[in-house]
Amino acid sequence: DLAPYTKLFKTMAALIRDRNAPADPAPATFADGVAGQAVLDAVRRSSAERRWVEIE
Repeated sequence: DLAPYTKLFKTMAALIRDRNAPADPAPATFADGVAGQAVLDAVRRSSAERRWVEIE
């Protein structure tokens, strides 16, 4: 079994070569990136305000 980062680069290389990317794991979508950024924004805000905050 390959390490997660190895799978990531194999998927990226397949997409660059215009081949079908492996289905497992599925590549992240733009919506996945937006959700991840919302978490990071909440972490920064929580740290700055020194309190728990909601993820927006």
